[in-house]
Amino acid sequence: MQITNIQDQILQHWKSVANRRNGLPSRKDFRLQDLGKNALDIVVVDIKTDPTDFTYRLIGSNVAENLSENFTGKSLSSIPGKGPKSQIWANMKAARDEKKPLLREAPYVGSNEKQKMLQTLYLPLASDHQNPDKLMLVPSFPPKRKMALFSAPPQITAQEARPFN
Repeated sequence: MQITNIQDQILQHWKSVANRRNGLPSRKDFRLQDLGKNALDIVVVDIKTDPTDFTYRLIGSNVAENLSENFTGKSLSSIPGKGPKSQIWANMKAARDEKKPLLREAPYVGSNEKQKMLQTLYLPLASDHQNPDKLMLVPSFPPKRKMALFSAPPQITAQEARPFN
């Protein structure tokens, strides 16, 4: 598995915050403006204890357009195929328990029928900088829009091409 540019940029930011905090970053340590356009590619999940579960808190718009439905507010245990016996559950649990970034794959279920696996970066977040209570996920969906590479240039009329006065 190879980390994507977006995953690497967010991971480097996570590491810099972790170094400043001398422990795990908290959700409050991440301002969306610090992540810039990469904020559109993240998911934030709340970690529940007793019993263990994971609840989607925030889903970036680039991620949302690749999902089969909006999971915001839903717990993994309530979503068919994502419960305690799933790979995504095991990946989230491992990131929580190991308290370090993990790059893992899990079977993909969503709007892109050709995609079978999804590589995701799991970043633990902790309000007390020690015990994870949230995870930041950075999945690597293939780009949906290829217009800039493959579309014909727009046609301009003679009227539009005239210089401004």
